[in-house]
Amino acid sequence: MVKDPADYSWSSYQCNGLGASSDLLTPHQLYQSLGRTKEERCNVYRVMFQHQVDGKLLEDIRLTANKGLALGNDRFKEQIELLTGQRQTQAKRGSKEGWRKNSGDD
Repeated sequence: MVKDPADYSWSSYQCNGLGASSDLLTPHQLYQSLGRTKEERCNVYRVMFQHQVDGKLLEDIRLTANKGLALGNDRFKEQIELLTGQRQTQAKRGSKEGWRKNSGDD
């Protein structure tokens, strides 16, 4: 969407990371716990945004989120399947192999 979170107009980053004031934002308790002063909280908040998710992981996150699947290793997915009773692997698309019967017309 944007390269810098401060450029996104609907983000709270300008307030939480840069110290801008807004009547629309009430600081969350977790944000308040980032530091004793406004400057400390802004600095800690900005550090959280310094690292980006790499392309492959971001693609995996989007794919699993869009399909309602769990993201993790096979063991984790198996545990989620047992707990929820819902498949956590993407099913193959299309008809099952061998669904057509051989009509004998070769």
